[in-house]
Amino acid sequence: MGTYCNPLDLGYRYQHMKEGERIAGFREGADPTLVYFKGKYYLFVSMSAGFWYSDDLLHWDFHAAPDLLIYDYAPDVRQVGEYLYFSASRKGRNCPILRTADPLTEPFTEVSAPFAFWDPDMFCDDDGRVYFYWGCSNMSPIWGVELDPETMTPIGEKKELIFGREEELGYERPGNNGIVDKESSVLYKSMKRFYNEATGKLELPPQMAQVPGLNAEVLTAMFNAVGKPYIEGAFMTKHNGTYYLQYACPGTQYNT
Repeated sequence: MGTYCNPLDLGYRYQHMKEGERIAGFREGADPTLVYFKGKYYLFVSMSAGFWYSDDLLHWDFHAAPDLLIYDYAPDVRQVGEYLYFSASRKGRNCPILRTADPLTEPFTEVSAPFAFWDPDMFCDDDGRVYFYWGCSNMSPIWGVELDPETMTPIGEKKELIFGREEELGYERPGNNGIVDKESSVLYKSMKRFYNEATGKLELPPQMAQVPGLNAEVLTAMFNAVGKPYIEGAFMTKHNGTYYLQYACPGTQYNT
């Protein structure tokens, strides 16, 4: 008989945020990724300043790695050849792809920083070709592109793969009991008086249209995305010759 604990009893970091006069604590141990690499299991989570490793999935030890992009979210770790590759999410600048031949004794070194992405997932097929998936938005899809396995840079152009389809798929609707409440959005309530249904665009007064970073095009895209589902967390699995590109959609915060 084996002994196990579900969920795993692991120590992880918290973040502390001030909400008015109240100090609130939030768990940081999100977005786990698990990989079996050269005889050991490795577990990475967001904001952990390191990773856990195990021989049996029961007993876990923490390995500190404070230089391993600890402020980049949703890490992805996959084996390609003799290396373990690591990437994580950041916005506004290119995200590095790192690798190591032994996570416990050698540092992760940068191989490439091809572009900015969020919620990465690397997949190495049986023939050695490498594919990369990413996306976390209610305004854009999950994307995919092939990578050169030597340089970890794109081969060809990225492809649009999965869009939200909340009108067809009820489980994608971002609302309690599947009811989308746009009026609860501050952006929607403040901008709807400027919305022209005939054109599908916001017609902003001149003083608003001149705010840096908040032009009419950006605000229109954000306005039209209110009530749309976040499509995120891509993960490719191959089983019996069939490829399964999985993704996450809204709902875990609701009672349904």
